[in-house]
Amino acid sequence: MSDIKSYISNQKNIIQHDDFFGRRLDIALCFDHGFIMPAGVAIYSIIENNKDIDLHFHLLISGVSEYDLLPFLELKQPNVSITAYHINNNFDINPE
Repeated sequence: MSDIKSYISNQKNIIQHDDFFGRRLDIALCFDHGFIMPAGVAIYSIIENNKDIDLHFHLLISGVSEYDLLPFLELKQPNVSITAYHINNNFDINPE
């Protein structure tokens, strides 16, 4: 098993909250520049349907700029945290 940290070039908390309701759900999404909007829609839907649970979204991204991530700030809610992990070129889904 490889160390996941070796594939992360940068990590940034986009939204972080410190008020915890007690139950927490961690959700990972992996996408590139072409799937920013669908990822945002999925996150919005999960937030709207789970207002009584702490939600922490882990965004594993490639080819996504800091500017591209700005719309995610609009998803800020008291129960939501979002962390972006920029995947580097060391990650290969089909290594030889």
